[in-house]
Amino acid sequence: MIKKTITICVLCLLVFSGCRSTSGKRVTKDITGINEQLYELEKNQIRDSNRIKKLEGQVGNKPNNSSEINSESKPVEKATDKEDSDKIYKDGYKSYEDNNYAEAIKLLSSLTDQFKDDNLVDNALYWQGESYMKLNQPEQALRCFHLIYRYFPFSKKADLALYKIGVIYADMSDFNRSILAFSRLIEEYPASELFKTASTRLKELKDKNKKEK
Repeated sequence: MIKKTITICVLCLLVFSGCRSTSGKRVTKDITGINEQLYELEKNQIRDSNRIKKLEGQVGNKPNNSSEINSESKPVEKATDKEDSDKIYKDGYKSYEDNNYAEAIKLLSSLTDQFKDDNLVDNALYWQGESYMKLNQPEQALRCFHLIYRYFPFSKKADLALYKIGVIYADMSDFNRSILAFSRLIEEYPASELFKTASTRLKELKDKNKKEK
């Protein structure tokens, strides 16, 4: 029994080592659709953070009027089918195009909350991220783009989300994470239209790091 256990452990270590040594491949792509609880936790974190900021802003503006703290715009009606999810997405995207970014986030968030398996979730997350960037909330935008990269690696928006992650970290002067994001894009999405742009950004960041050292 001991010998069998040791053999199993050795085999597991070999498999693990093989996975770690695989260059330029995402062995974790096979877990797409799994870890839904983690996805939900991250989504809830974004939503709760928004509510806290909104409450803080209302309290700061009108500290003595508690009745307005809970006053919010009319909530999005709960959707029931694919037709509804399509409408919510179109309305959310239109709000983004109309520069109504807060409304876009509210609508698109309702889609990602109610239709977790809908084929528009990755797009909805992407435009939420873009809306947060327009509102100068890079941390929130990062969370949306990270959700796409982690849970929808085969999405048409995955490489673009990864590029945005690199750009945001660069703007934050977090060059190590920016380099990592651009490197992943180059390794994992070699057919991406952003391949050359990411390669250029990566070279610039590495050169800048060398000069600073």
